[in-house]
Amino acid sequence: MNNIRESENAMLWNGLLTRSFDEFWTINRRLMDCNTSKQPLQYKHLAMRIYKTDRTYIQPFLAAPTEEDNSTDITVGELLTLHSIDTGTEQTVLCQGIEIPLDSNVYELNQTMSYPDNFLYLCVVKEK
Repeated sequence: MNNIRESENAMLWNGLLTRSFDEFWTINRRLMDCNTSKQPLQYKHLAMRIYKTDRTYIQPFLAAPTEEDNSTDITVGELLTLHSIDTGTEQTVLCQGIEIPLDSNVYELNQTMSYPDNFLYLCVVKEK
């Protein structure tokens, strides 16, 4: 964030305020830490926070979007299992109020449903 010029900072915030996706992502893309070994460009780590049913949360440090060998993308179910969160039949996962299937690709979910702060917020909730 310290490496962008004042005009770029203004462009970033103006893109948010006017809901101009292209203007915002022109600058925001440079702020994300990207892995250049993959085509197309893919982030090395994802910023996320997982809220659990007991009203606590986990904020994984350096959550990778792929398996350790970089061959396959991680799903939401695998991510939750990795962080010891049970997703039994009585629980669902929500992102921005939308129920997310456990076989959803975490990287694609981050691309489409992360907040402007680049965090992906997942909530594990009990069904009524």
